[in-house]
Amino acid sequence: MTLSIYCTVLFSIHNTTNTTFTHILLTHYTLQLGYGAFATVFVGKHRKHGTEYAVKKIDRSKMFWGDRDALEDEISNLKAVRDGPHVVKLYEVYTNISEYCFLVMELMQGGELFDRIIQKRTFTEKEARDVTRCMLEALKYMHGKRVVHRDLKPENLLLPVS
Repeated sequence: MTLSIYCTVLFSIHNTTNTTFTHILLTHYTLQLGYGAFATVFVGKHRKHGTEYAVKKIDRSKMFWGDRDALEDEISNLKAVRDGPHVVKLYEVYTNISEYCFLVMELMQGGELFDRIIQKRTFTEKEARDVTRCMLEALKYMHGKRVVHRDLKPENLLLPVS
């Protein structure tokens, strides 16, 4: 089923960071960017400014308590490192009483590093060096904030542009 949502679905959802993203407009689910066991990531658009964001919709009803604790840790860690170099920015967290949590994040339109490597078939030494430098700068910042990634792989490294 394809849904087009042109109303503010976050209207009844509590904004946990008390800033001004309460007018996020969630656009077509056909603009899905990715999915996992508990979450779907899609494009959201700010109603007033038209700025696009990645919105991670997490279905907490499918989670066990340990998973919910891991989600709280993820949110806490993303908040701690959101101002770091080469780190995806977390702008807002919205929750409702029952089942869903929405993370409004920076939209990385370049896709995954893994897909770029497969597409190009070879990476030059300069390209590999540049990617490694960005990753190490991000890790240095994260470790300075006492945050560890624990799942570094090309599929989890997002690129800003294609």
